[in-house]
Formats: sequence, C-alpha cells, structure tokens
Amino acid sequence: MRVAFRTDASAELGTGHVMRCSSLARGLREKGHAVTFICADEPGNMIAWICQAGFEVVKIHPASQQEDCRQTRTALEPQGADWLVVDHYRLDRSWEEQVAGSADRLMVLDDMGRPHACDLLLDQNYDNPLHARYLDNLPTDCELLLGPRFALVREEFAQLRDQALLRRDGRLSQILLFMSGSDEYNETGKALAGIAASRYREVPINVAIGAANPNRAAIDAAMADLPGGRLYVQTPQMAELMLRADLMICAGGSANWERCTLGLPALLTILAENQVAVAEGLGKAGAQKVLGWYDRLQACDYAVALDKLDRNELYSMSAAAAAVCDGRGVEAVISRLDNLSSGDLP
Repeated sequence: MRVAFRTDASAELGTGHVMRCSSLARGLREKGHAVTFICADEPGNMIAWICQAGFEVVKIHPASQQEDCRQTRTALEPQGADWLVVDHYRLDRSWEEQVAGSADRLMVLDDMGRPHACDLLLDQNYDNPLHARYLDNLPTDCELLLGPRFALVREEFAQLRDQALLRRDGRLSQILLFMSGSDEYNETGKALAGIAASRYREVPINVAIGAANPNRAAIDAAMADLPGGRLYVQTPQMAELMLRADLMICAGGSANWERCTLGLPALLTILAENQVAVAEGLGKAGAQKVLGWYDRLQACDYAVALDKLDRNELYSMSAAAAAVCDGRGVEAVISRLDNLSSGDLP
C-alpha cells in the first residue's frame, strides 16, 4: 500500500498529532508499505524530525481549508495513495469532501466527535459521550475504530511493557514531567515549582519538552532548584524515561496511552478541551489523579497532590493504567487498513 499522512505540529496544535501518526507510519513501513507525510511549513513544525525518522515529507504552505485541499491534492498527484490519513483539528468534513478522489480511501483520526466524510475513523479515547456524535455524522459505510485497543502506541512501548509492570510496586523513586510538546502556557514551570515545594523535592526528576517549547530558559532556571533533575528536548527516549519513572506528571494528550501501556501512574492536568474525555475516562478507571484545568491550578496544588500520594494509591493506579491499553493498537489498525484496501470483509 501507499499511505499518505496529512498532519501538522505547531505551537498552537502541539506535537501529538504528528507523534501518533508517526507511530502508525513506522508500523506501516516495517510491513513494507510506502509512507509520505504532507505537512504545512509553519512555526513549531516537526518536518525536520519526520525527515530524520526516514520519511518523505512534502511541504505545503499554511492556508485556508480550500487552498490546503488544493495543495494536498497536488502533493498526491504524482503517485496517488491507497489511503490518505488525516489527523488535523483545522481540517473538517468540507475539506475531506473536496479532497475525495485524490486517494482510494480516507482515514480520519479524531477525538472530538466531529462530522466526517471518510471510510475509516479512529478515536482511540475511552468510551465517552463524544463517541455517540459520530453515529449520525459519518457515511453509513464508514467503519469506526473506537477505544484504547486501537491506540497508536509505538512498538518500543509494547516491547517494554512486561519489564515495566514487573517493577511497579508503589514506590516513588523517580518522577517524569511532560506537559505536551509545545506547552505554550508553561505548565511545566508551574509543576516544577510544585515539586520543589513538596516532600519529593529530593527525588530525581526527568523533564521532557518539545523542540518548539518557548519556555526553555525559564524551565532551565526552575530546574536549578531541584537536585538530580535532567531536561530532555524532543527526546527519542520517552519509552525508557517512562520505564524508569514511578510517577508521571502530565497533560491529557495522546502520550497517556504510552504511559498506560507501561502501567505508569499519573497526576494529570487538562490543557485543552480535546483532553477532557481522556482525562475523565482515565480518572474514572483509576489510572490517574486528575488535578483539573491548568488555569485553575497553582504550584501549591501540585505540591499538595504529591504530598498526599501513598504507596497503595500508586500501586492501584499502576494496575488500573496497565489494564487500559496493551500497546498493540498499531497492529490492529494496520490490519483493518490492509483488509479494507484489499476488499476483505470485517
């Protein structure tokens, strides 16, 4: 198969769309399929990162939906595609209807319950009220892949799952802080201040940020107050960092499925509306403690949440997280792409 991805990263969009598409793209490449990315060249993009991962990237200019569609169709013209995979909050059903015919089939990644014109839709979030919106807002022959069973987790996380679960015993000897790739509100800095004010200030902490994070200088300064802290920028070592951590302080993005694959407990902050369903679902499952919206939190809230944690709660959250996702979603999605492309029945 030839598979094209239309997705972007930016200071506004964050990095999660590109990251989950890259997980699927790696799985496709490993099975011998050809992969191309189509990305807008805008501030905070991850085009260089995608190229370094060995994928072809066709650059387009940031534009209106209509112009974006025209550029996407042009990018697809030379060889076409069996599948066009779209993961983008700025592109909606009208864009999908206009791009129809440029690829044999269209797959959409979404988690907002929006209307779409596609052949396959993936929403990897827990069952939530947004899923019901799809039922009346999709073509009748569109197939739905819903839930963490289809979460696009990179293979290295699945490979480390058994090792990670063996070491989860409720102790807290290392913390991982990751507030999304861009973190435009610098919630990382606020959380660092909270850690510094907690009883865990002496515990080693690893902090991960994206290359587009505009607050690196402030984060460096905040980390100077924490012994044993280390900063990772656009790191390829997230699987290892999650494996070694006993608690993750994070936002409600797609990295939570990787975290759950490794049974890693979390204190979670909501940074955007599209994170609410993930936060609430995982909170109800017991896989994390939800602190609330970022703009209602102070550093002291992080300190209080940390100080209240005990070994039993951490162990319980770990077991609940591990039960959510096994890290095999990429395999399941590729199987459906293959079957639908060949015309096989479900």
